[in-house]
Amino acid sequence: MVLVLTRSTVAEGFKTIKLYVNPESKLIRRMEGWTLSGEKLRFDFRDITVNTGIPASRFLYDSPASANVYNNFLFKTEE
Repeated sequence: MVLVLTRSTVAEGFKTIKLYVNPESKLIRRMEGWTLSGEKLRFDFRDITVNTGIPASRFLYDSPASANVYNNFLFKTEE
């Protein structure tokens, strides 16, 4: 699977970024980007190790009382 990101304004530092995603693992395996001057940059990600002893508690987020919270807004079914 390839995701293509294009700039929305000329102020951004790239023209295009392509993210190549492994469909089974959903991990990014390659990233290619083109700078404003046309230079191509490429990063390959190999031998990725996930969940290497990082406790789930590190990912807990306590939102401030003033924050707007929308629970499950992407997958909420109409009632």
